[in-house]
Amino acid sequence: MSVITSILVTACPPARAGIAVLWAIQCAQVSDLTFDEDRQITAITIVTASPANKWKRIEFEKNTAFFNQAKTRNKAAVNVVQTISFVEPGMSLVVRNALENLNGVCCGHFIVKDNSGNYHYAGITYNPTTEEWQSEDMRTGEGSANTNTDPTADQAEYIETLVCNAGFYAPFWSLGEAGIAV
Repeated sequence: MSVITSILVTACPPARAGIAVLWAIQCAQVSDLTFDEDRQITAITIVTASPANKWKRIEFEKNTAFFNQAKTRNKAAVNVVQTISFVEPGMSLVVRNALENLNGVCCGHFIVKDNSGNYHYAGITYNPTTEEWQSEDMRTGEGSANTNTDPTADQAEYIETLVCNAGFYAPFWSLGEAGIAV
């Protein structure tokens, strides 16, 4: 049986749009996640502590990135398309190669820090009834490399997306930036 929980409006909650930064790691490097009674992630176990198995920080120009979670329902079936989109200004060899490496990851987990200070753990589905989680093969989706045309109004840039289908909205990550081993 499901329980309905109250949703109360608090005075002026922080709700700034966009994301500030994100971190990426390959699914195979995450062996376990621990959730508390509020269904937020409170611990993570990484396979090994080698530099290759650490989170990689992905930065972008301010106000050029977002995390969208579009939910659809068909009878009892719920699907949430998690999409992260970000812009990397300028076109450089370093950024191009980093994006190519990201493109080679067929399953990633991503911690998204939004501009309100919340941390979301994207790329998984958590089932609170069974207390089990599974990776959802989040990987690069659509993207583009644009030189654009108007030097007074446009910029050369890469636009990249990451996408997966999950069972519900991304759970929250309770460990903040201090809990992300980079």
